Amino acid sequence: SHTKENEWERKCQYTLENIQKTNGRTLVLFRTTQELAAFKEYVSKEQMSVPFLYEGDQEISQLVSRFQNEEETVLCAVHLWEGLDIPGSSLSHVIIWSLPFPPNDPVFEAKRKHVNDPFWDVDVPYMILRLRQGIGRLIRTSEDKGAISIFLSDTEDEKVIEAVKNVLPVEGKEL
Repeated sequence: SHTKENEWERKCQYTLENIQKTNGRTLVLFRTTQELAAFKEYVSKEQMSVPFLYEGDQEISQLVSRFQNEEETVLCAVHLWEGLDIPGSSLSHVIIWSLPFPPNDPVFEAKRKHVNDPFWDVDVPYMILRLRQGIGRLIRTSEDKGAISIFLSDTEDEKVIEAVKNVLPVEGKEL
């Protein structure tokens, strides 16, 4: 049985192993600032050979330009699901830390009140749109190539997993 701690640990290890393999060149997208902060703390205890840039440490524009100009870096962010344009070899792997379901804020609470099935009518469409945006960070030109990793929790609904697979530009493989 996988406890939450185990799952977290496995995600961290997978992420760091892959970052070593690609010498950085990775964008890690988080759903919440809490996830990002916990990952940052985990990384701080590890010996990593590439610099990690975290949203919140500097102006986002400065972080993005460093990520673009210094090829072997890792950018960790919560708010870069869209609008980030890094063509070329600075970005070869996008890691999606958890499915980007919407927050429980008043805007989404209001939307959920007006539909029959809030999960399928509000949350899933938002998550799928976000995923498309996140995946779209990787391939900006016809020359670009790379990998996308999406972490799914063991408790994810089968139908949700199907919906996620349908977003992928190519056949995925489950690890």
